Amino acid sequence: YAGRIANLAGITQFLRNSKEDYVVMSDSYAIGNIDYKKLVETHIESEADITIGYTVCPLPKNGAHPVLTMNGDGRVIGIAINPPTTADCAVGIGLYVVRKDLLMRLVSTAQSRSESSFERDILQRQVDTLVIRGYEITEYVRIISSLADYFQANMELLDAGVRAALF
Repeated sequence: YAGRIANLAGITQFLRNSKEDYVVMSDSYAIGNIDYKKLVETHIESEADITIGYTVCPLPKNGAHPVLTMNGDGRVIGIAINPPTTADCAVGIGLYVVRKDLLMRLVSTAQSRSESSFERDILQRQVDTLVIRGYEITEYVRIISSLADYFQANMELLDAGVRAALF
């Protein structure tokens, strides 16, 4: 895996030919019942350059998870990757909304600099120049970054309320 930037660069032609104005990127390590329509509508209304979906939870022990610091109106003012913390925090779940033309420019620029990480090389480095907003996922969501997380999420499914929220 060469990183999200290389993968996005590989689908540039697909993006260019797409008639949609916005791109929703979603990693596969989070499970949940997420209202994507509401997410995109909120992104458009906020006039953000990028919207990051997050949940408030303890930082997972495995993986490179962005932790967001936001001001009072939801603008992201800081992004740390796996900071040393045991407290609940705003953990990005690998869910992003961005205008297609902006995404293509960001990827092209990052690729010309041999950058590979969307989170580190684009989001962290440009948090002061891009309008990045956080979008709290209030529906059921779990980050699966280990076998223990997978087991715990499956145990939660024994609860009828969790099943109803997820399905």
